[in-house]
Amino acid sequence: QDKSGLDVTNDSLLRIAYEYYSQHPEDSLYARDQYYMGLYYSLVDSTKQAEDCLKTAVRYAKDRKEYYTQYLALYSLSRNIRYADARRALDYSKQALDIYSRKCSPNVSNQIIMLRDIGEIYILRNREDSALYYMDIALQKAQQLNDTNMIALVIQEKSLVYTRLLCLCDSV
Repeated sequence: QDKSGLDVTNDSLLRIAYEYYSQHPEDSLYARDQYYMGLYYSLVDSTKQAEDCLKTAVRYAKDRKEYYTQYLALYSLSRNIRYADARRALDYSKQALDIYSRKCSPNVSNQIIMLRDIGEIYILRNREDSALYYMDIALQKAQQLNDTNMIALVIQEKSLVYTRLLCLCDSV
């Protein structure tokens, strides 16, 4: 369901796998199972359980050199905590981008999404200059791909930064 873009709202099958792999952390699918359970918990607003599963997925994936799972879990951690702790979310997003770019077969569209995501977190941290920096990199990559949808998404995000800057200037 996740790969098809569908949210997992029922954990009946996932719970069976989770209980099994909880007893077999040495199994090659343990990190991926923790990742999917973390996604499920984040969808049902169980933030603490989601964070615990995703951190476990990161740790085990790193130990097993499962870089794609590590990237996915870091990115999900970032999205899960961004409003509660933007500083940690930024760290997770930067780690995810680094691992994805260096250790995976990177898809430029995914890199653009992560760069834009980092920019969004910088907005939450009131660091508009850094937000624009990452969004400019994302825009350059989108233009190189000639992907009009990605270009539009990045420009839209950049416009939010400029709107915010204008509002800040008006309030002074």
